[in-house]
Amino acid sequence: MERLGYWMHTQDSKKEKDKTEKEGRIVINRDELIAWFGREIKTMKQIQLYEAKAEAKRLVNLISVRVAAPKEHRTGILTQQGLDGYAFIHKIFQDYLCAQEINYQADNEGNFDIILNHIQDYLHDSQSQDVLLLLIAQLKPKKAAKAIQEIFNNGSEYESWLHRDLLFAATCIAENPQPLKIADNSLMQEILAALVTLAASDSRRVGYQLHQQVFQILSDLNQTEIKLDVLQVLKDIANSQKDTQSQESQVELGQNQLEQNQLGQNPTVLKTFLAGLEDNNNTVRHQASEILTSDRLTSDRLTKLDYPDYYLTTTEHTSLQKNIQNLSLSAIVRLDNTSESLVNTLLSWLKDDDATVRSEAALALGELDQASEPVVNSLLMGLNDKNARVRYSSIWALGKLKQRGKTVVSALLTRLNDQNSRVRCLSASVLGKLEQPGETVVSALVTCLKDKDSDLRCAAATALGQLGNGQLGNLSETVVSALLPQLEDQDSDVRCATINALSQLGNSSQVVITALLGCLKDEESGVRASAAETLAELGKPSSYVSSALAQWIELHQASDYVGSGIDALWNLEIAQ
Repeated sequence: MERLGYWMHTQDSKKEKDKTEKEGRIVINRDELIAWFGREIKTMKQIQLYEAKAEAKRLVNLISVRVAAPKEHRTGILTQQGLDGYAFIHKIFQDYLCAQEINYQADNEGNFDIILNHIQDYLHDSQSQDVLLLLIAQLKPKKAAKAIQEIFNNGSEYESWLHRDLLFAATCIAENPQPLKIADNSLMQEILAALVTLAASDSRRVGYQLHQQVFQILSDLNQTEIKLDVLQVLKDIANSQKDTQSQESQVELGQNQLEQNQLGQNPTVLKTFLAGLEDNNNTVRHQASEILTSDRLTSDRLTKLDYPDYYLTTTEHTSLQKNIQNLSLSAIVRLDNTSESLVNTLLSWLKDDDATVRSEAALALGELDQASEPVVNSLLMGLNDKNARVRYSSIWALGKLKQRGKTVVSALLTRLNDQNSRVRCLSASVLGKLEQPGETVVSALVTCLKDKDSDLRCAAATALGQLGNGQLGNLSETVVSALLPQLEDQDSDVRCATINALSQLGNSSQVVITALLGCLKDEESGVRASAAETLAELGKPSSYVSSALAQWIELHQASDYVGSGIDALWNLEIAQ
């Protein structure tokens, strides 16, 4: 079984017709599985191949559980996937058996390099990391220390920014810290110090993604028998770096201890949190407040809290009543969305003297999802209603009904010049969702990108992205060229919408990538984050992006926004 786990885990990924993946498990074609067992049995029993294959068939049936009939073979370790596929019942079985086989090979050959070679070959393969963790957890202290040393000093690509080797070495310690503490405590202290130093760094400098991962590992370590070592390293770093980030680190690292109700046992930790409440940094105050008011601690502190009373204002109460009325109307529509009398009633309400009634009727017709000619024509008339709210509701209903006819598109294009901003923005949005990327629509939306109304510019950028690169055809370059200048729009929402539109369009040309790299130093964190995500998305089919990101990070290492580039590289190299 160990050899089976190893063989299935290391199958050549090019054999797509025989091998697929399901929830991380390798799915093997039945004929290939029987052929493998046949070869193994022939070698072990020294029998003829035809005899071995017959025995292999019986063995596969014996150890397999059919998904369609789970009661037939209750002891199976493999499960049938579809008609001809087989996989381990749980991925942990596959990983554990694979780790056992690697360990056996090293012991059998008396060659520890077999384990080190597997580490080097599969260190940052996402499907193999659990195997390596299980493998290292089985090793004796000195061998475990040697393996973790190999990981820590691996020198992976972009290690100075992504710290993948450090993170995985620390994860190995979190899984089983005692072997390394026994065999090489200095190495453990070195890894912990590097980890805590990253935690004490400004996330704008090291990247938000890395920062989050570091804190997760520190939290895991803080639940092991070496938590005192972690806290001591943290204290040493905090003493040498008396800054905001060190305070943040103390707040987050102590959280688990507080949640375990150990306040009385560790007054130093409580003092740290109470000091955090008065910190000048808003992030520190927020974290400290959240922890001190956690569910576990609230019951002990309620008597000390003074809660203010809050009341609904008259305006809010009226608004709430209207929401309830609207909800009731929507409920009626959902209960009876086929009644002709209901449709006729709503159509008559579109002519009511009360604008609120006309507006709610239009919304209800959209919910009905019945795009008959009378309904569509009545909603088109609503686009010319003197009341902006009615026009808005009519546009929304047409979008909900997914009306893509020329008459509807033409009417929506006219509303792009409506005097009401919300009506203009919704018109642009619906034009994007209708996915009718004709030259007239594209031209109108491109014009909106230059409008003085930032909300309309934002809606137009979003709509152009929704049209999709595949739908635009020859107009794609026109749209991309129109969007690029919006990356420097004075409104951050427009810049974010433009970045997201470029992501949807899927254009990974050098011009686009260069422009997005410029957004990594935007003054707004939301823009930087969107740019990082888009660069990663566009970079997946292109090796150029990783190289461009690395060069950009190299040039901006001293800046406060370099973390945005590291986030983009992280998303591209790790979070795929």
